[in-house]
Amino acid sequence: MPQILVPKLEEVKVGREVGKVVLYTKSATIKLPWQVVKAVAKAMLIQAGREEEMANLPRLIQDQALLQRTGAPFGLTDHPDIQEEAMKTAQHDDKLRKYLPGGVKGTAKLGVPRVIKHDPPKKEGTNGKKV
Repeated sequence: MPQILVPKLEEVKVGREVGKVVLYTKSATIKLPWQVVKAVAKAMLIQAGREEEMANLPRLIQDQALLQRTGAPFGLTDHPDIQEEAMKTAQHDDKLRKYLPGGVKGTAKLGVPRVIKHDPPKKEGTNGKKV
């Protein structure tokens, strides 16, 4: 299979033929089965997402730290090293305290619940009188 080096995205055209996806460049025409193209595209999207994380790393760490500090039940990344760094930032960054003046308000209810027993409602008879 020929190797394609593409300096600009505009130089690649994508087309299709029966059962094939075709890549057209100035130097080559490559025909691939659609199953292969789907698998490669999925792998490329995963790697592009990981590369996007690395390109936006400082902002990602700050945002993840803010979410951790607020106790959000979700995160922005599943990369353990980034999560660890965000946890350190959440614990030690004084600037994050400015974002949350007074801290995070708890939603826990304190005390013992009280059960109040009422008499069951009266049923109405067929003639409209209470039984």
